[in-house]
Amino acid sequence: MQNNDSRNFPAQPEEQYTSDVANTFLQHQKRELDLRMREFEHAKLEEEHRYNFMCQALEAQKVDRKESRSHWFKMTITVAAVFLSFALLASVFCAFALWRGESALVKDIFNNIVVFTGGMGAGFGVSRWLNKKSPDRQP
Repeated sequence: MQNNDSRNFPAQPEEQYTSDVANTFLQHQKRELDLRMREFEHAKLEEEHRYNFMCQALEAQKVDRKESRSHWFKMTITVAAVFLSFALLASVFCAFALWRGESALVKDIFNNIVVFTGGMGAGFGVSRWLNKKSPDRQP
């Protein structure tokens, strides 16, 4: 069936009608490009913000790790100083006891020190083993 109604579908559009459509199309394209440029600028600002935030986070982590290492170093020095002072005190006491002729007392002190040191070593080994099992803890 053929449609001969020319009122609804003109055969050739008018010249002004096509230029209006072209102008409207170009205006919409211009708006779309403007919006894309704004999106690009927004994405660029967001990326810069993310970069600055990550730089600050890395700097804070660097300072935190430096402080943590400094703390552990000081703690190690303190523990070593306490252990060495205890060993020096025990040595002086044993020397005094041997000078006085109390060899049985020195033998008991030596046995107690060996048992205490063994217990410390076992406790240290167990704590290291437990720390290796839980990855969320850092020394």
